[in-house]
Amino acid sequence: MNLQFDSDASVSAKVADYAVPYMFCTVGLIYNKDELGEIKSQDPKEVWKILFDTSHESRVGMYSSMRESIAWR
Repeated sequence: MNLQFDSDASVSAKVADYAVPYMFCTVGLIYNKDELGEIKSQDPKEVWKILFDTSHESRVGMYSSMRESIAWR
C-alpha cells in the first residue's frame, strides 16, 4: 500500500485504488541441505552462487523458464 506510482503522492493514492500487480512471484532457491550443506548467509550473491559452483555440477539445476530465471539477477 505504500508504493509510489507517481512523484505526486495524490496521483499515487488514486492509482492505488485501482492498481493490480501485473506479475507477482517469488524466486527462490530450493536445495537439499543434507546433500549440499546449509546456506546460512542472507546475501543474495552467497545464496545464488551455488548454481555456478562447479563442484555441484550435474547435481544442481535451474528451472528452464525465462520469466523465473531472469528475475533472480
